[in-house]
Amino acid sequence: MKWGANLYYDPEVSLDWAYDPEKFLTNISSLPAECYFSYLDDFPQNVNTEKGGTYKARIQVEYPDGSKEVVGAITFVVPMMDADKVKVSLKSSHFTVSSNEALEHKTDNGDLTLNDPTRFLNIGSALPEGTVIRFRDDENEAYSPDPGEYDPGEYETLLAVYFPDGSYYYTDWLTVDVK
Repeated sequence: MKWGANLYYDPEVSLDWAYDPEKFLTNISSLPAECYFSYLDDFPQNVNTEKGGTYKARIQVEYPDGSKEVVGAITFVVPMMDADKVKVSLKSSHFTVSSNEALEHKTDNGDLTLNDPTRFLNIGSALPEGTVIRFRDDENEAYSPDPGEYDPGEYETLLAVYFPDGSYYYTDWLTVDVK
């Protein structure tokens, strides 16, 4: 083999990082254009960039002549986000509320958030300024009736906690019984 790939060490990882293996090589311009780069060790599928942690992976370079080189291991450190630091859990899986009770209000920037999150949640430490907590009917759609306008009945929902650094946490499902 007449080539050789060199790695960056201690890459910085962000939420929007594209994990292309060739981005971690320092001498990509000196390698043949027809090289194929891949991860070994099931990476990046096993990395959750929304949760802090340390991940290791090796990079394999396949050269145009068919030879292969394994480079690494490289360590990825995903910084701790607010969702990692603040411990949040449901107090119960069933809550009873009044149909004319306002459970949410709009923040200064128009987001709906719970009036009293501690009614539903155990919160292990202070929430960062700008945290928004709201009901959701699934992990994709907001459940946002106008505050105080809940029809009587049982609602299956979950709570979404959105932190100002872009991280988030979804609780387990809960039932809200509106009387």
